[in-house]
Amino acid sequence: MSVTADAPEELVLAGVSRVYPGGEREPGAHAALTGLSLTVRKGEVIAVVGPSGCGKSTTLRLVAGLDEPDQGTIHLAGRPMKGIPPQDRDVAMVFQGYALYPQMTAREIMEFPLRMRKAPPAERARAVDEAASLLGLSRLLGRRPDQLSGGERQRVAMGRAIVRKPRVFLFDEPLSNVDPSLREELRQELGSLVRGIGATALYVTHDHAEALSLGDRVAVLRAGRLLQCDTPRALYETPSTEFVGAFVGSPRMNLLDGERDGDSVSVGPFRVSRGAASVPHRVRVGVRPEDVTVSDDGVGVEGTLVQVEPIGAETHLVVEARGLTLRARRAGFDLRRRGQAVRVSLVPGRAHFFDPSRDGARCI
Repeated sequence: MSVTADAPEELVLAGVSRVYPGGEREPGAHAALTGLSLTVRKGEVIAVVGPSGCGKSTTLRLVAGLDEPDQGTIHLAGRPMKGIPPQDRDVAMVFQGYALYPQMTAREIMEFPLRMRKAPPAERARAVDEAASLLGLSRLLGRRPDQLSGGERQRVAMGRAIVRKPRVFLFDEPLSNVDPSLREELRQELGSLVRGIGATALYVTHDHAEALSLGDRVAVLRAGRLLQCDTPRALYETPSTEFVGAFVGSPRMNLLDGERDGDSVSVGPFRVSRGAASVPHRVRVGVRPEDVTVSDDGVGVEGTLVQVEPIGAETHLVVEARGLTLRARRAGFDLRRRGQAVRVSLVPGRAHFFDPSRDGARCI
């Protein structure tokens, strides 16, 4: 589903802050969120990503009504949520642990929210059958969770949310407990499902690969503050801060100290010139691993391979060159070995500049 800029606003958080009081172990108040403003349009999936303790789960709790903000407002479909209890908010949560009742069948689990609403049996059965057909669960409705695979349990949890027909889905790291061998498959299934039903969703994850693949836009949080919310491509190609540049992408962006010298910047033995005349004298230079060229001979700075990690479709390299350590990425299997002498250069015009005096804000 393609979401346009003129799609109606479904969920709006404006200046939302939440401060938790200190306890015996951690005296002093803790600001979980500070001035968070975020708009989710109808049919849009926004992935919320960041390190532990950045405010991701707090955001979901506030939207779900499990907690209330100290400042700011939350509106759902134009309706203010202040004082509205969780059961009266038109949202549904999908948890990381599935939270499936082990003694119930898949049908009973999926119809449980409607049973709590005292919906008639015929309505419950119809809603579950429709959701099961959509999710490919029709033949599994009589099974208990221990008789289902990880992917099937995830779909049952999703079905339980779908039967409520909420305006907004809230995903709280739903794949974090999944075996790595199944994670990519489930991520693809979940992405297809969410877009297939045209869902509006906040998807919380600590995994930047999940965020980039599932989100129409990605919101990066750090220490309770929103640093950037943008499309996956814009986030990767034009990170707003040094932190965003380093957090998004694998292998991590190389971050190096540089000094402006005329219309270029010196980074150890390298010189980069992408509009460098407008950057401060001391600057942090970000270089993606794919923009580090490693060759056996020719131009470039002399270096030594200190690490070679073949992972199938690509190989990750770590090179030391005149006191600098650089991460590089090459397609396919690289046959070089640790300790080998190589030449290293940086792809012209691809460097990112960040200002350390402004908390790593992007210069250009």
